[in-house]
Amino acid sequence: MLCLPEKVTAPETEKGNDLTKQVANEHPFSNTALADEGYWLLGQMQYVITTLELSYDYAELVNQAAEALKHPEKTIAGRITMLLDSGSSLLAMGEELGHHHKKEILGIQALPGFEHLSLVQQLQVVNMIQLGSDVPLEYIEDIHVLD
Repeated sequence: MLCLPEKVTAPETEKGNDLTKQVANEHPFSNTALADEGYWLLGQMQYVITTLELSYDYAELVNQAAEALKHPEKTIAGRITMLLDSGSSLLAMGEELGHHHKKEILGIQALPGFEHLSLVQQLQVVNMIQLGSDVPLEYIEDIHVLD
């Protein structure tokens, strides 16, 4: 959304929410009907990564998402379905994921790209982004734009 020339309107946001629900209701092993939109969005993400000269880790996440678009069994829903089909319980999987995420979250020291801010300000940035608000320019430091 950072690359779009204008802000997204409320009706466009609602349409996006509807499309998200549509994809979520597709069978986990079927190719999504919105693959073209998915590839477009991944292209936009790649543009931001390149423009801001972000680390390889971000590009790798985009590559993993593109792979999941090609092979739906690699999506989170596909992996959960295979796990459940193999006899594992949803409760056991949830407990394992919870422990993993807790360990990961407790290990985070700073929001990437906003390390110069206090942890309170970093949480404010996360909240602003989640609410669709603009992040004040004074919060943004060292953005590199390629010519």
